[in-house]
Amino acid sequence: MYEPLVTLKGVAPIVQSRFSYDGNYVLTGHDDSQISIFNARDNGQKKTQIAKYGTSSNCSLSSLTVSPSSETFLTTGLTPTHMPSSIIMYSISQSVQNPDNPGNHNYTTLQSTNGHTPAPRHLSIPSINSTCYSCNEKIILSAGFDGKVLVWDVRAPSHAHKITGCSPLSLKPSDSLNFVDFAAKTDDKIIVTASSSGCVTFYDMRNSHQPLGSTCTKVNVQGSPIVTNVVHRNGMVWACCLDNSIKCFDYQKTKENPESDGSFLDVVQTYEGSHKATAFSALTCSVAPSMKHVVVGSEDDDGAAVYAVTGGKLIQKLQNGAVHVEFARSEEWIATGGYGKSESIIWKWQ
Repeated sequence: MYEPLVTLKGVAPIVQSRFSYDGNYVLTGHDDSQISIFNARDNGQKKTQIAKYGTSSNCSLSSLTVSPSSETFLTTGLTPTHMPSSIIMYSISQSVQNPDNPGNHNYTTLQSTNGHTPAPRHLSIPSINSTCYSCNEKIILSAGFDGKVLVWDVRAPSHAHKITGCSPLSLKPSDSLNFVDFAAKTDDKIIVTASSSGCVTFYDMRNSHQPLGSTCTKVNVQGSPIVTNVVHRNGMVWACCLDNSIKCFDYQKTKENPESDGSFLDVVQTYEGSHKATAFSALTCSVAPSMKHVVVGSEDDDGAAVYAVTGGKLIQKLQNGAVHVEFARSEEWIATGGYGKSESIIWKWQ
């Protein structure tokens, strides 16, 4: 069973919690745009806190992404309507080496006038919902409210171009792209997106940035109006939905089905009944590297739920509600955070 190892306390409510890939740090992002870095190897006793970013003190964080090398991380947040959307890239090593001068660490702003279209001011939602690194960290992808996926070159941070297959939509929350990632961590060929319309779509970066050859690569997650994040591993896909379920489907069978009309879904397993999603939020799921367990956040005080990947049986409830969850690469650890709380809990398999 997983037992709470340490509670990492911040000041403002936590939006996301992330392990660094090397397992040395836990990063927490707060709704006032503040980032905290905790030393995971020291049970969270040593803390380095990163200065606020953005144009105002109430710039709520919308995404937090750590690089594969654990050298840098990305943040995005709300953007005033008159400002182009931007991604801030910070140096983890510089931040940790200079804990007393957090404002002096290295950072880079990726910003372009042809970037994501800001959401209407009255909606108070970010223009960028998700970011990811390529495996060589030279390219960054971002997905936004406007239905675009943009490609950013780290060497030319003021430039971004749109993946042709992802057309701008009608600027409604229901059309928002909530998630983007490379389908495999070892290459940069296939990317996967998830949308508020309940679609999971795969794109081939080798094919002039067009969607993959057949319509069966666009999967409608049936009965799920919103998909908030996706985990892709070894040909299997887990979609975290706001109908109180996680749906696992076989991407290879979906892609290869010649009779698909774009709504084919070869469901392998559904996980539900022990977690709750009640509103549009950054509800996430995470799959253990061994593919034995899947953990999913919950918008109630009963806490996140750990299910067996095979069979869908509930293994454990992680008390203290949290919408953001993540396995470390060493799956004996899980980080949970969010749901209006200013703390993140690290759980360890005992």
